[in-house]
Amino acid sequence: MLDVNETWGRHQAVRLLARIEDHVELAWIEEPVRRWDVPGHRAVARAGRTPVASGENLTGLEQFRPLLAADALQVVQTAGVWGITHFLRVATLAHSHDLPVSPVGYHANPLAHAAAAIPNHLVSEVQDTGSPVGVTVDQVIADGGIVLGDTPGLGITVDEAALAGLDLAVVGWSHPDGPHVRPRTAGLRLVPEPAATNQGTVVPNPVDTYPFPGAPAVPRGLTGRAALTDDTEREGTP
Repeated sequence: MLDVNETWGRHQAVRLLARIEDHVELAWIEEPVRRWDVPGHRAVARAGRTPVASGENLTGLEQFRPLLAADALQVVQTAGVWGITHFLRVATLAHSHDLPVSPVGYHANPLAHAAAAIPNHLVSEVQDTGSPVGVTVDQVIADGGIVLGDTPGLGITVDEAALAGLDLAVVGWSHPDGPHVRPRTAGLRLVPEPAATNQGTVVPNPVDTYPFPGAPAVPRGLTGRAALTDDTEREGTP
């Protein structure tokens, strides 16, 4: 799967996808254009042989309906942040168009229970196989799947004492400059950039690799509190 994070225009997306498809067989291309660009999604879907996936930044059926009505998506995505009810509504709408759904941003998130109850669940994006501090989840990540436990409800237990003692100064997803912040040059880098941070070090987070054989890995996630600018956008912000 290739996640573009809305950083291409429709003509750029069509051109670059054609070049990538010459080298890599993609399962899908995700958010190749801005989330609301119905003609752009349709253009990419028509030009390439790769399915187009989008929807993680959309809320409400009224935002999904134009994309599905225009046959602009082949994989309908939802973000866990909008909850079970929203996921089930979107899944039903997608099913009426014979389309699969894929929850995005799964991290000890309860959507796996809802996904197990629908007929058109394709795959869930798991961003972290562990659980957040102070949260215990009755599930196991094994053999490429989420194995749900037998604990009543969603199987989530919260340790309030552990949360009260949490050191918020720890760099991570709770920080405004954590790995969820989209860098200014996202989608425009074909080679790694020099890391310029307060400490001059790179956090050993996962890497983004440009999808051509032999291309170098691009580190993501830098230490220090970087100032947020107009060009900075958070992953998953509607």
